Amino acid sequence: RCTFGSIFPPPMSSKPVAIAALCGTLFGRACGQQHAMRPQLRPISPRNLMEFEWKGHTVTRGLLSPTDFRAVASPLRELAEAEEAAAAARKAEAMRPGDTSGGPLPFVQVFNPHKKHAATRRLALAPALLATAAALLGVASVRLYQDSLFWKRPGHGETSWHADLWTVPIATNHFVSVWLPLHRVDAGTSPLFYLPQMQEETGPGADPKILPAPGVTGEHHAPLEEGDATWHHGWTIHGAPPLAEDAPSRLAYTAAYYSDEVPVTGEALDALASRRRGHSSIEVESASAPNR
Repeated sequence: RCTFGSIFPPPMSSKPVAIAALCGTLFGRACGQQHAMRPQLRPISPRNLMEFEWKGHTVTRGLLSPTDFRAVASPLRELAEAEEAAAAARKAEAMRPGDTSGGPLPFVQVFNPHKKHAATRRLALAPALLATAAALLGVASVRLYQDSLFWKRPGHGETSWHADLWTVPIATNHFVSVWLPLHRVDAGTSPLFYLPQMQEETGPGADPKILPAPGVTGEHHAPLEEGDATWHHGWTIHGAPPLAEDAPSRLAYTAAYYSDEVPVTGEALDALASRRRGHSSIEVESASAPNR
């Protein structure tokens, strides 16, 4: 059965999301639900694997086809708009009588939307995402830790440098996050910036205050078109610069996956690499699952 993450790891009796079990459709035969979309998969390239290994981040261009992207972008935007309206209503209720100062709306953050919204659930469990996560981590299956929507409005400040595993209560180094913007994002609309080659040099004790601000330094993958997604390891330090007052809003979906599986190494890794070329990542990962 499918296992969803939360702020705590799932019980030991739960099973990881099996890549092979979700190969039927892009948005899966997952948790007993059948969806009509067919997979539009692209093989993960050796360049992606090398970049992720050496830098701790990479980008998969066209991970979702235009059709599949449109199927999720619209309902996720509607969800973000509903959450923003709710946040504005809560702010209005908290204002003192006669206070008309207003002020900017808060940075909208929707945590674990997959638990309540079918479109987000399909995206979180899309084999295109699951298989890419498994391939980058070098494992046969992954669990969903959590997913989120982040809506940065014009004038919102920077997202400070951080590493995801600084705050994750799971004893694993096999942790990867995908960042999927729900519209085109260029260098001036607050893409994620990464500090490369730091995922093995940093840990819970690292101090982000001594690092230059996101955007002042770091690497990014912009421009990102619809359907593009970036990936970063759980120890990779990343952040985002402020969004200018005259810039368009930036809405992005993110999901984090982890595995307690033994990484694929040695001869199994060599066989995996030789089969990967010319095949979809799902076919490769399901074929390379270790015997148990």
